[in-house]
Formats: sequence, structure tokens, C-alpha cells
Amino acid sequence: MKILDRLPKPLKRRLRSYVARSVLPSSADLIAELKAARDNGVIQREEYAIVERVLRASELKVRDVMIPRAKMVTIDHESTLEEILRCVTESGHSRFPVINENAENEIRGILLAKDILHHHSDNGHQEFSLFDSIRDPMFVAESMRLHSLLKRFQERRSHMAIVVNEYKGIAGLITIEDVLEQMVGDIEDESDIETDEMITEPANNLFSVNAQTEIEEFNERFDAEFPDDVDTIGGVILKLAGRVPVTGDQFDYRGFKFEVTEADSRRILQLQVTPLRPLPPDSVQ
Repeated sequence: MKILDRLPKPLKRRLRSYVARSVLPSSADLIAELKAARDNGVIQREEYAIVERVLRASELKVRDVMIPRAKMVTIDHESTLEEILRCVTESGHSRFPVINENAENEIRGILLAKDILHHHSDNGHQEFSLFDSIRDPMFVAESMRLHSLLKRFQERRSHMAIVVNEYKGIAGLITIEDVLEQMVGDIEDESDIETDEMITEPANNLFSVNAQTEIEEFNERFDAEFPDDVDTIGGVILKLAGRVPVTGDQFDYRGFKFEVTEADSRRILQLQVTPLRPLPPDSVQ
């Protein structure tokens, strides 16, 4: 059965009206229609969440989620093998831009950690040549939209791109994981720190809340009634801000004051939450 045949008649009429008028609906229009379909039981909550993330991600540009130049972990073009191995070990990353800050073309290439391992296994103690190991970098404009970048990654079979600004200067970098996380949610790997307690109370009536805390858990803990159209409390703040907030940003919402206490260029990590009304005694643990 076609998906369109499963939709309620009012929703089908609205979607067909877009086609009849040769008008492409905006992401906001589509999300509103999908939310109605979810509320009417036509699509599952999980299906709605996936499609909503993809639609919202389609509106984002590279500059919205890239790792800025100041936070890039790079390797200098004159680094020794020992210095490179130390950088790989301490950072936990698998790809590194190799730079020469004094050259006009600052980025010399991309070094993959696995290539260093291959060198050791294939060549033993033979002298290591950084320039023989680096790969050609992929450059993208910071104004490129994420769906276009994802297609470029697929075409180039690449996982990292160097972001350039309008003056051709290095603005930052972005990885395929950064793009996919906007569409499917956080992708944790072995280097991500696991947190057992999502909500703690370091001071009276002042709470530290992991941004990945599910809405259901937040509502239960604080006797709140936040809507479940997003999955996590970090998603609520992201939606309120309309961008990725930075550390120190504050928001008042539904009786709570939120302050972003930790964030990177891609996501909110930790929030400080202050209830603006007394909490029921059974909600304070």
C-alpha cells in the first residue's frame, strides 16, 4: 500500500494541493503535516522523529555544525612520528589535518591514524615519511547545506572535509559523523564518556542535567509536562534556540530556567536547570 493511501483525507488533500500548485512545501510545512499524521496514529513516533531530524537537518548549513578552526586537532607538517603518535593517543581521533601555518596553502593533507599502523606493520622500523602518508584534503564552503555535503562525502568516499570561508581561509572542519548526528541523533563511540546519572543536584534547587536526558525522564523527575515531539531535553533547547547554543546561553521555558554549561560546535552536552516554581516533595530525590 502506498504511504499516501494511509494518510487521513485532509492531509492527502493538503499534500496534493502543493502538487497541483507546483509549490514545494517548506520543511516547516512538512513537519507540521507529519506531526498531524503522528498525532492521528498514521505514523509511529519513532518514524516521525527520524523524518523530522532529516527535514530539520536539510535546513542547516556546514557553518552551523562544523568544528571551528580554534578547536581543530591538527598535526604540524614538521611533527616527528613520536609527536604524531602522542596526538593520536591523547585525542582519540582517527583523522587529522596536517598543517603548515606559514604557507599560503595552510592545509597540506589529511592523515589517517590507520595509515600510521599500516606503516609499522608493513615497514617495521623504516623511516616514517609524513608527506608520503597524507591524503588529499576535501574542501567545502561553510555555506553548503548538509544534504549536499552528505552527497559529496558519498561521491568522494571521504569522511572529513576542511571548511573554508568566503575569503578562502580555513573556518573549521566537518566529518560525516557530524552530518549524520544531525539526522539520526548522537552517535557514541568508544571514546565518548558514559554518564550513569543523567540528573544530579549539586546545590539546593539547582540541577545539572545531561542534555541526552529523555523528555519522559525529565518530566517524571521535575513533575513537568514538556511535549514529546523531541526526544531529549537538549533537543528542546536546540529547538528553542533555532541553532546550536553556546556555553552561557540561557532560556526560560515552562517554569524552568536553563543555562548551557557545556556544548561543542555540534550539540549541547550539559545543562544547568533551575525550577522557577517549588517542586513537589516526591519529585526531589
